Amino acid sequence: MIKDNQVNTDLRVNVSAPRGGDKEMQREVNTSTKKLVNCNQNISSQQSSTGIIMSSSFPNRYPSTTRCHYIFNGTAEERVQIRFTNMDLFYSGGNKDDPRDCSQKDSITVYDILGNVETEIDVFCGAKVPPQLMSSGPYLKIVFNSKAHIDHVRFSGFRFLYNFRSDYGISTGIQERRGACYFKYESKQNKTGRFVSPNHPGLYPKATTCHYIFHGEADEKVRILFQSFEVHGKYPRCLTEVGSDYVSFSNFYGVEDRDMPRLCGVLKPESTFIESDNDFLTVVFKSNMQQESSGFEAHYTFFKKEIPPDPSNTPQRFNDAIMWSSNLATIVLLLIVFVIAKQSLTADS
Repeated sequence: MIKDNQVNTDLRVNVSAPRGGDKEMQREVNTSTKKLVNCNQNISSQQSSTGIIMSSSFPNRYPSTTRCHYIFNGTAEERVQIRFTNMDLFYSGGNKDDPRDCSQKDSITVYDILGNVETEIDVFCGAKVPPQLMSSGPYLKIVFNSKAHIDHVRFSGFRFLYNFRSDYGISTGIQERRGACYFKYESKQNKTGRFVSPNHPGLYPKATTCHYIFHGEADEKVRILFQSFEVHGKYPRCLTEVGSDYVSFSNFYGVEDRDMPRLCGVLKPESTFIESDNDFLTVVFKSNMQQESSGFEAHYTFFKKEIPPDPSNTPQRFNDAIMWSSNLATIVLLLIVFVIAKQSLTADS
C-alpha cells in the first residue's frame, strides 16, 4: 500500500494475514516454496482512504509464479473505486494490446460481494488498461496471478489507484444522505448542469440504485438530454425479468410513471430527451447483478412553461373588431343575394 507522497517499496515484504475462510489464500501464505512470492495486502479505509498499489519492482519486471491478494474494506457507506494507470503483464501468444483470452496468462481478477457471496466480476490481462471500476458495497478483492516467464521478454507490471468513496463518483448535485446514491438538483441553485451514472466514465457497479431528484420553480419544467448512453439491457421494454438494467423517469415522487419510458441499451442520445409535465421530475438508475456498462452522461435544463392566454383577459376592442368583421360579412352576403335576385327578375321580364 503506497500513498502518493511515499516512496515506492517492494510489496513482497509487506504481508498481511489472510481473511478468515479464504482457504486458498491460507495455503499460499503457508507455502514454503522459494518460487512463490507473497504480497498480500489488507487495506482499510480507516487506515488510508486513498493510495496506490504497484506490482513488485514496478516499473521493472515482477517475479514469476506470484500470487497477490489486495483486499479492500470500507465502512458501510463507502464504495471502492479502482483506476488503473499502468498495465503491462506478460502475455504469451497473441496481441497483448488486445487480449482475447486471459486463461493460463498472467492476470488480474476482481471480486465483489453480490448477494452475500464473493463473486468474480472480471479478469484482465495483457497490456490493455482495464476500465475504471467500483464495488457494489464496501468490499472489493483484487487477485494478481503470474505464471512462469520467458527470461528475455520485457514487461513492467501494473499500477492502480484506489479510493474509498461515499459519493458513488458523482460530483454534481446535493447528496441528500451520506453513503446513499440520492442526489438533488434545484433550479434556484443552477438552471442547467450535468449528472452521470455512478463511477462514470468507468463501469457502473452492479446491484446499485441511484435517484436524481429535480425541483424547479412553480412556473418551470425540466428537460433531460443524454450526451452518452450505454446501459445493459434489451430496449425498448427494458424489463428486469429479462436481466435489463435501466433508467426510468417519473413526474411523481417514489413511484415509476407508466406514461414515461424506460431507457436501456446503446442509444443515440442526440434524439433522446425527456421532459417533465411540471416543476418536478425523478430519474432512477438501477443495475442488477449480471453485467455492467459505461452508463450515461446527461444534461438538465430548467425552463419556463408556456402558459396559454386567458380568454377573460382579452381586450374588449379585440372582441369588438371580431364582431364588426362578422357583421360586415353578413351585410356583404345580403347585398350579393339582392343583386343576384334583381338580375334574375330583370331577365324574366
